[in-house]
Amino acid sequence: DTQSTSMTNSARLSILALGLVPYIGACLFLQLLSFIIPYFHRLYHSGESRISLLNGYVLALTTVLSVTQAYLMSLWLGNPDTFSGSRVILLDPVPFQILTTCLLAGGALTLVGISKLIDWYGVGNGLGLLLASQIIVSIPELINTAVRRSSTSSFRLFDVLAYFGLLAVLVIATHAFTA
Repeated sequence: DTQSTSMTNSARLSILALGLVPYIGACLFLQLLSFIIPYFHRLYHSGESRISLLNGYVLALTTVLSVTQAYLMSLWLGNPDTFSGSRVILLDPVPFQILTTCLLAGGALTLVGISKLIDWYGVGNGLGLLLASQIIVSIPELINTAVRRSSTSSFRLFDVLAYFGLLAVLVIATHAFTA
């Protein structure tokens, strides 16, 4: 079952595979640092005057996290044990790792840029809209999984309801932030 899951997930691998995870991680990390380090505490509470500096720190940390996560994912993809001993990557390991790291990190940073553009043009909360769209896109797969599991004992209606509840909360929160 683990092998089929890893094969299914790798079949959908794209340059946007990291999503907004590095950006969210960077924001949370800096927010936690604001409780420990007085400099970041002052930045968070100094108002609009220091927001661009804080955004620069978030972007720099997002870049570091994107590159790190992308490199680790390239190591995972290049490992034959991931795919039942089959070698699916035909490139030499080093060029593959460099190319994969650049593409995946670039994809994550592209999503951050799109999020900022959505904010900039006043379309809405870019981060919220992109997260909601990722959830909405995965709904058909959720329904398909629920239908497949309905014939087995592992089907739980609570999982489906919780997922749609989370979607509703995201939509309401996005609307509240844009209103």
